[in-house]
Amino acid sequence: HSGSTESITVAKDSVGKLWVTYTVVSADNSNRVYINHSTTSDTAWGTPFVLPTTNAQVHHDDISAVTSFQGDKIAIMWSNQRPEHKRFYLAIHQDGQPENSWQTETAYGGGNNCTGGCANDHLNLRQLTSDGSGRLYAAIKTAAQQAGQTFAALLVRDGKGQWTSAPFGAVEDAHTRPMVMIDEEHRQVWMFAVAPEEGGTVYYKKSPIDNVSFPPGAGTPIIRSSTDKDTNDPTSTKQNVTGQTGLVVLAAARTNARYWHAYIDLRTGQSPIAAKAASLNGALGAATTAEVYGLKDNGGFQCFQRGCILYSPATGAHVSLGAIRGKWAQTGYENGRLGYPVTDEVGGLRDGGVFQNYQGGAIIYSPATGARISVGAIRGKWAESGYENGRLGYPVSDEVGGLRNGGVFQNYQGGAIIHSPATGPHLSVGGIRTIWASTGYESGRLGYPTSEEYATPNGGVAQNYQGGIINLSPRGHTITLF
Repeated sequence: HSGSTESITVAKDSVGKLWVTYTVVSADNSNRVYINHSTTSDTAWGTPFVLPTTNAQVHHDDISAVTSFQGDKIAIMWSNQRPEHKRFYLAIHQDGQPENSWQTETAYGGGNNCTGGCANDHLNLRQLTSDGSGRLYAAIKTAAQQAGQTFAALLVRDGKGQWTSAPFGAVEDAHTRPMVMIDEEHRQVWMFAVAPEEGGTVYYKKSPIDNVSFPPGAGTPIIRSSTDKDTNDPTSTKQNVTGQTGLVVLAAARTNARYWHAYIDLRTGQSPIAAKAASLNGALGAATTAEVYGLKDNGGFQCFQRGCILYSPATGAHVSLGAIRGKWAQTGYENGRLGYPVTDEVGGLRDGGVFQNYQGGAIIYSPATGARISVGAIRGKWAESGYENGRLGYPVSDEVGGLRNGGVFQNYQGGAIIHSPATGPHLSVGGIRTIWASTGYESGRLGYPTSEEYATPNGGVAQNYQGGIINLSPRGHTITLF
């Protein structure tokens, strides 16, 4: 072709032939709706040709879309913003018939569900396959300009070829880039659009598929970012969705060159974050943000008056609040060492303690000790000692690194755990710890501990170190150097 095109869509008919449609903008303003189809294979194609209808000459800003439907037909839908048209049209081709055999009808405009400025260059087309009705659903944007007029709508073509229209948003809602998705299993239709028109937030509304009606207003936010104010162009799978597949929406932020996504669990009719919030019966208070996606590993979050809910596909949705959330924030949230939470907070521990597990460890809190991080080999050794119920009690510090030979330690109510790559983690408690401290800890001649405390025949205890042994008995202590 000589010219440009804004979009191209593809569908396969019942005899295995692929069809594509697109509009071509020509230098002489002879803009047309084009179609083409495969011939002997998916990679062998004929010559593109203008859709054979008198309405195929279009405005330079118009687009077209294709879908198969009713089991044996191909449908081409397009906008026509030329002054003498201002309509959305649909052309239908019976599978197996000559390529120039098409029947055209008006879907929207010219008194059919709309008069005046009815067409715009925003169109998304779906078919309903599961119930044999052969219905088509088209999300469109109109050219209306007055407050209260329909600006985005869902068109429905029934099995008898009759079109109806359900308003999605009014001019004042400033929706753009409408998209429709069909959940055949639960017989729900989901419609998405961006507002404002220059980009910002992706909203959605849903309705029973057999009686389409949407509430007024912008809708429910599903993708919104405080850093990407130009999020736009929502898209999803070409196929209809079910409870098994769920519903994924993608959107793009141009300035920062980022993609965002959101996921809706169709088994509950909610996103995982919304389902989690509902299960809490308002415990977190009112939402203070929309659901925000685009975090590490396709994660998202939503904050409320008393905390937030974090989600990733690998970990699910979990609550984050209070002192434990504050400590997690210090680590860098999901981008830090701990990653995403894998549990909610778990209470009922000794002395009013609670903990929350993460991909990379845990955060432990008690009123007396505050919130502390517990990770890695030191956490494993603390677990062996009985966690907070053991001799060490709760941690009173996070891990402290920078010791000799790559060592780290963590202090607890009843002592400490010391770790180095060469010696592993070991407890350091009581009188032996005091004696070791007097030698200079790991920087002294004894170096790091290489064993736990063990009983001696004289009724005492001992602990081995890299450079010797500390013996402690009722009669005193001795240090044996190697």
